[in-house]
Amino acid sequence: MKKISLFLICLVLVYLCGCGLLGPNSPTSVTVTIKNSSINLTAGGAATYIEGEIEADSILTNVEFKVLNSSNSDVTSNYFVISFVDAYKDKKKVDIKNDLNATIAAKSNTPGGTYILQITASSGSISSSTTKNFTVTSTVDTTPQGTPVSEKSVTLGAQNANPPSCLDADNMTAYSSSTTDPNIQAKIDIIFSYSTVLNPASLAFTSPAIAAGTPYSSWSNKASTEFKKVSATWNNITTQEQIDSLWNTVTTSSQRIAVSSGDIIVVKTSESKYKIINITNINGSDGTATMDIKGKY
Repeated sequence: MKKISLFLICLVLVYLCGCGLLGPNSPTSVTVTIKNSSINLTAGGAATYIEGEIEADSILTNVEFKVLNSSNSDVTSNYFVISFVDAYKDKKKVDIKNDLNATIAAKSNTPGGTYILQITASSGSISSSTTKNFTVTSTVDTTPQGTPVSEKSVTLGAQNANPPSCLDADNMTAYSSSTTDPNIQAKIDIIFSYSTVLNPASLAFTSPAIAAGTPYSSWSNKASTEFKKVSATWNNITTQEQIDSLWNTVTTSSQRIAVSSGDIIVVKTSESKYKIINITNINGSDGTATMDIKGKY
Protein backbone atom coordinates (compact mmCIF):
# COMPACT_ATOMS: atom_id res chain seq x y z
CA MET A 1 0.00 0.00 0.00
CA LYS A 2 2.85 2.40 0.85
CA LYS A 3 4.50 1.67 -2.49
CA ILE A 4 1.29 2.44 -4.36
CA SER A 5 0.81 5.76 -2.50
CA LEU A 6 4.39 6.84 -3.20
CA PHE A 7 3.93 5.90 -6.85
CA LEU A 8 0.76 8.02 -7.11
CA ILE A 9 2.48 11.04 -5.50
CA CYS A 10 5.33 10.80 -7.98
CA LEU A 11 2.86 10.66 -10.88
CA VAL A 12 1.11 13.84 -9.61
CA LEU A 13 4.42 15.69 -9.28
CA VAL A 14 5.48 14.69 -12.76
CA TYR A 15 2.13 15.89 -14.12
CA LEU A 16 2.37 19.27 -12.35
CA CYS A 17 5.90 19.87 -13.54
CA GLY A 18 4.98 18.89 -17.09
CA CYS A 19 2.11 21.34 -17.09
CA GLY A 20 4.30 24.16 -15.85
CA LEU A 21 2.49 24.43 -12.54
CA LEU A 22 5.61 23.65 -10.57
CA GLY A 23 9.30 23.84 -11.29
CA PRO A 24 11.31 26.11 -13.56
CA ASN A 25 8.34 27.04 -15.83
CA SER A 26 6.58 29.03 -13.04
CA PRO A 27 7.09 32.85 -13.41
CA THR A 28 9.69 34.25 -11.05
CA SER A 29 10.53 37.75 -12.41
CA VAL A 30 9.30 40.60 -14.58
CA THR A 31 11.46 43.54 -15.66
CA VAL A 32 10.17 46.87 -17.02
CA THR A 33 12.55 49.48 -18.46
CA ILE A 34 11.74 52.97 -19.78
CA LYS A 35 14.39 54.11 -22.24
CA ASN A 36 13.25 57.65 -23.15
CA SER A 37 16.04 60.07 -22.24
CA SER A 38 13.32 62.63 -21.47
CA ILE A 39 9.61 63.12 -22.07
CA ASN A 40 8.42 66.69 -22.61
CA LEU A 41 4.77 67.23 -23.53
CA THR A 42 2.76 70.31 -24.40
CA ALA A 43 -0.86 70.47 -23.26
CA GLY A 44 -3.00 69.80 -26.32
CA GLY A 45 0.11 68.96 -28.35
CA ALA A 46 1.27 65.90 -30.28
CA ALA A 47 1.69 62.47 -28.73
CA THR A 48 5.14 61.13 -27.88
CA TYR A 49 6.26 57.51 -28.21
CA ILE A 50 7.11 55.69 -24.99
CA GLU A 51 10.34 53.78 -25.48
CA GLY A 52 11.44 50.82 -23.42
CA GLU A 53 11.28 47.09 -22.88
CA ILE A 54 9.33 44.53 -20.87
CA GLU A 55 10.72 41.07 -20.21
CA ALA A 56 9.59 38.11 -18.09
CA ASP A 57 10.73 34.51 -17.72
CA SER A 58 7.19 33.38 -18.52
CA ILE A 59 4.51 34.78 -20.83
CA LEU A 60 3.16 38.27 -20.02
CA THR A 61 -0.45 38.45 -18.89
CA ASN A 62 -0.99 42.21 -18.43
CA VAL A 63 0.60 45.60 -19.10
CA GLU A 64 -0.74 48.83 -17.59
CA PHE A 65 0.21 52.48 -18.19
CA LYS A 66 -0.65 55.18 -15.65
CA VAL A 67 0.20 58.84 -14.93
CA LEU A 68 0.54 60.08 -11.35
CA ASN A 69 0.82 63.63 -10.05
CA SER A 70 3.25 64.82 -7.37
CA SER A 71 0.89 63.45 -4.70
CA ASN A 72 0.93 60.01 -6.38
CA SER A 73 -2.73 60.34 -7.36
CA ASP A 74 -3.82 58.79 -10.66
CA VAL A 75 -4.59 61.63 -13.11
CA THR A 76 -4.48 59.61 -16.33
CA SER A 77 -8.11 59.94 -17.37
CA ASN A 78 -8.34 63.61 -16.37
CA TYR A 79 -5.32 64.94 -18.21
CA PHE A 80 -3.67 62.33 -20.45
CA VAL A 81 -4.32 60.01 -23.38
CA ILE A 82 -2.19 56.84 -23.43
CA SER A 83 -2.55 54.56 -26.45
CA PHE A 84 -1.08 51.07 -26.94
CA VAL A 85 -1.95 47.67 -28.39
CA ASP A 86 -2.07 44.40 -26.46
CA ALA A 87 0.70 42.77 -28.49
CA TYR A 88 2.33 41.55 -25.26
CA LYS A 89 -0.02 38.56 -25.00
CA ASP A 90 1.67 35.15 -25.29
CA LYS A 91 5.09 36.83 -25.31
CA LYS A 92 7.87 36.91 -22.77
CA LYS A 93 9.57 40.02 -24.16
CA VAL A 94 8.18 43.09 -25.93
CA ASP A 95 9.49 46.42 -27.16
CA ILE A 96 7.20 49.13 -25.73
CA LYS A 97 7.51 51.40 -28.76
CA ASN A 98 7.75 48.97 -31.69
CA ASP A 99 5.59 46.08 -30.44
CA LEU A 100 3.02 47.96 -28.34
CA ASN A 101 3.08 51.24 -30.31
CA ALA A 102 2.69 53.02 -26.95
CA THR A 103 2.22 56.80 -27.01
CA ILE A 104 1.35 59.46 -24.44
CA ALA A 105 -0.25 62.88 -24.98
CA ALA A 106 -1.38 65.65 -22.62
CA LYS A 107 -4.94 66.95 -22.97
CA SER A 108 -5.46 70.66 -23.61
CA ASN A 109 -6.60 71.25 -20.01
CA THR A 110 -3.51 69.67 -18.43
CA PRO A 111 -1.84 72.00 -15.92
CA GLY A 112 1.85 72.57 -16.51
CA GLY A 113 4.27 70.81 -14.17
CA THR A 114 6.03 67.53 -13.43
CA TYR A 115 4.24 64.18 -13.62
CA ILE A 116 5.16 60.51 -13.20
CA LEU A 117 4.71 57.88 -15.90
CA GLN A 118 4.23 54.44 -14.33
CA ILE A 119 4.34 51.19 -16.32
CA THR A 120 3.34 47.92 -14.62
CA ALA A 121 3.73 44.49 -16.24
CA SER A 122 2.51 41.13 -14.94
CA SER A 123 3.24 37.50 -15.61
CA GLY A 124 0.68 35.49 -13.69
CA SER A 125 0.90 36.52 -10.06
CA ILE A 126 4.28 38.23 -10.49
CA SER A 127 4.34 41.93 -11.39
CA SER A 128 6.83 44.76 -11.59
CA SER A 129 6.59 48.53 -12.05
CA THR A 130 8.93 51.30 -13.12
CA THR A 131 8.46 55.07 -13.25
CA LYS A 132 9.85 58.10 -15.02
CA ASN A 133 9.29 61.77 -14.31
CA PHE A 134 8.28 63.98 -17.22
CA THR A 135 7.15 67.54 -17.79
CA VAL A 136 4.09 69.21 -19.31
CA THR A 137 4.07 72.78 -20.59
CA SER A 138 0.63 74.33 -20.22
CA THR A 139 -0.86 76.43 -23.00
CA VAL A 140 -3.65 77.79 -20.79
CA ASP A 141 -3.56 81.58 -20.65
CA THR A 142 -3.33 82.49 -16.96
CA THR A 143 -3.12 86.23 -17.62
CA PRO A 144 -5.96 87.98 -15.80
CA GLN A 145 -8.62 89.01 -18.29
CA GLY A 146 -9.77 92.61 -18.24
CA THR A 147 -8.67 96.19 -18.81
CA PRO A 148 -4.95 96.61 -18.12
CA VAL A 149 -3.81 99.40 -15.80
CA SER A 150 -0.76 101.64 -15.72
CA GLU A 151 1.53 102.16 -12.72
CA LYS A 152 3.18 105.38 -11.58
CA SER A 153 5.32 106.46 -8.64
CA VAL A 154 4.56 109.75 -6.88
CA THR A 155 5.92 111.61 -3.84
CA LEU A 156 3.52 113.57 -1.62
CA GLY A 157 4.21 115.91 1.29
CA ALA A 158 2.12 116.87 4.29
CA GLN A 159 1.03 120.49 4.75
CA ASN A 160 4.44 121.79 5.86
CA ALA A 161 6.59 119.69 3.52
CA ASN A 162 7.99 120.71 0.14
CA PRO A 163 6.36 118.06 -2.13
CA PRO A 164 2.74 118.72 -3.19
CA SER A 165 0.01 117.52 -0.84
CA CYS A 166 -2.79 116.83 -3.32
CA LEU A 167 -3.28 113.94 -5.72
CA ASP A 168 -5.52 113.35 -8.72
CA ALA A 169 -5.74 109.54 -8.49
CA ASP A 170 -7.43 109.21 -11.87
CA ASN A 171 -4.03 109.79 -13.49
CA MET A 172 -1.75 109.79 -10.43
CA THR A 173 -0.76 113.44 -10.79
CA ALA A 174 0.32 115.50 -7.78
CA TYR A 175 -0.76 119.13 -7.35
CA SER A 176 0.03 121.85 -4.86
CA SER A 177 -2.70 122.74 -2.38
CA SER A 178 -2.17 126.35 -3.38
CA THR A 179 -3.67 125.84 -6.83
CA THR A 180 -6.39 128.37 -7.65
CA ASP A 181 -7.59 126.68 -10.83
CA PRO A 182 -11.14 125.45 -10.13
CA ASN A 183 -10.79 122.75 -12.81
CA ILE A 184 -7.77 121.28 -11.04
CA GLN A 185 -9.39 121.65 -7.62
CA ALA A 186 -12.33 119.57 -8.88
CA LYS A 187 -9.98 116.74 -9.89
CA ILE A 188 -8.23 116.40 -6.52
CA ASP A 189 -9.05 113.06 -4.87
CA ILE A 190 -6.61 112.92 -1.95
CA ILE A 191 -5.20 115.50 0.44
CA PHE A 192 -2.24 114.15 2.41
CA SER A 193 -1.70 115.88 5.74
CA TYR A 194 -0.99 115.51 9.42
CA SER A 195 -4.53 115.49 10.76
CA THR A 196 -5.35 116.72 14.26
CA VAL A 197 -8.99 115.89 13.61
CA LEU A 198 -8.19 112.22 14.05
CA ASN A 199 -7.83 110.93 17.59
CA PRO A 200 -4.99 110.34 18.05
CA ALA A 201 -3.59 112.81 15.54
CA SER A 202 -2.07 110.99 12.59
CA LEU A 203 -0.91 111.23 9.01
CA ALA A 204 -4.03 110.89 6.92
CA PHE A 205 -5.74 110.86 3.55
CA THR A 206 -8.67 113.29 3.47
CA SER A 207 -11.40 113.85 0.90
CA PRO A 208 -11.53 117.48 -0.31
CA ALA A 209 -15.26 117.50 0.48
CA ILE A 210 -14.56 117.48 4.23
CA ALA A 211 -11.25 119.39 4.22
CA ALA A 212 -11.42 122.63 6.22
CA GLY A 213 -9.09 125.52 6.89
CA THR A 214 -6.67 127.26 4.58
CA PRO A 215 -6.57 126.85 1.61
CA TYR A 216 -9.34 124.27 1.20
CA SER A 217 -12.17 126.39 2.60
CA SER A 218 -11.69 128.75 -0.33
CA TRP A 219 -11.88 126.07 -3.06
CA SER A 220 -14.90 126.52 -5.29
CA ASN A 221 -14.96 122.89 -6.48
CA LYS A 222 -14.29 120.07 -4.01
CA ALA A 223 -14.72 116.41 -4.94
CA SER A 224 -16.47 114.01 -2.56
CA THR A 225 -14.06 111.08 -2.64
CA GLU A 226 -13.86 107.93 -0.49
CA PHE A 227 -11.21 105.47 0.67
CA LYS A 228 -11.00 101.82 1.65
CA LYS A 229 -7.95 99.95 2.97
CA VAL A 230 -7.70 96.50 1.37
CA SER A 231 -5.59 93.36 1.57
CA ALA A 232 -3.93 92.47 -1.72
CA THR A 233 -0.67 91.40 -3.35
CA TRP A 234 0.41 94.52 -5.23
CA ASN A 235 2.21 92.80 -8.11
CA ASN A 236 -0.85 90.64 -8.83
CA ILE A 237 -3.06 93.66 -9.52
CA THR A 238 -2.97 94.12 -13.29
CA THR A 239 -6.53 95.03 -14.37
CA GLN A 240 -9.16 97.63 -13.60
CA GLU A 241 -11.63 94.85 -12.88
CA GLN A 242 -9.40 93.58 -10.07
CA ILE A 243 -9.34 97.04 -8.49
CA ASP A 244 -13.14 97.27 -8.76
CA SER A 245 -13.42 93.87 -7.07
CA LEU A 246 -11.11 94.92 -4.22
CA TRP A 247 -13.36 97.90 -3.47
CA ASN A 248 -16.28 95.51 -3.12
CA THR A 249 -14.45 93.27 -0.62
CA VAL A 250 -14.60 95.97 2.08
CA THR A 251 -17.98 97.11 3.34
CA THR A 252 -17.16 100.48 4.91
CA SER A 253 -15.60 103.47 3.17
CA SER A 254 -14.20 106.62 4.76
CA GLN A 255 -13.57 110.19 3.73
CA ARG A 256 -10.65 110.50 6.15
CA ILE A 257 -8.34 107.64 7.15
CA ALA A 258 -5.08 107.35 9.04
CA VAL A 259 -2.32 106.00 6.81
CA SER A 260 1.00 104.28 7.32
CA SER A 261 3.73 102.66 5.26
CA GLY A 262 2.61 99.42 3.60
CA ASP A 263 -1.07 100.38 3.34
CA ILE A 264 -2.90 99.52 0.12
CA ILE A 265 -5.84 101.85 -0.41
CA VAL A 266 -8.57 101.87 -3.06
CA VAL A 267 -9.84 105.36 -3.89
CA LYS A 268 -13.27 106.22 -5.28
CA THR A 269 -12.24 109.22 -7.33
CA SER A 270 -13.84 112.47 -8.46
CA GLU A 271 -14.85 110.62 -11.64
CA SER A 272 -16.54 107.83 -9.60
CA LYS A 273 -13.90 105.34 -10.68
CA TYR A 274 -11.70 103.11 -8.53
CA LYS A 275 -7.93 103.50 -8.41
CA ILE A 276 -5.44 101.89 -6.04
CA ILE A 277 -2.44 103.18 -4.10
CA ASN A 278 0.39 101.41 -2.31
CA ILE A 279 2.22 103.50 0.31
CA THR A 280 5.79 102.25 -0.04
CA ASN A 281 7.58 104.63 2.34
CA ILE A 282 6.91 107.46 4.82
CA ASN A 283 9.54 109.82 6.22
CA GLY A 284 8.48 111.76 9.31
CA SER A 285 5.34 111.68 11.41
CA ASP A 286 3.99 115.23 11.48
CA GLY A 287 3.25 118.13 9.17
CA THR A 288 6.68 117.87 7.55
CA ALA A 289 6.28 114.19 6.61
CA THR A 290 6.72 112.94 3.05
CA MET A 291 5.48 109.71 1.48
CA ASP A 292 6.36 107.66 -1.57
CA ILE A 293 3.48 105.89 -3.25
CA LYS A 294 2.80 103.68 -6.22
CA GLY A 295 -0.49 104.12 -7.99
CA LYS A 296 -2.33 101.92 -10.49
CA TYR A 297 -4.92 103.65 -12.66
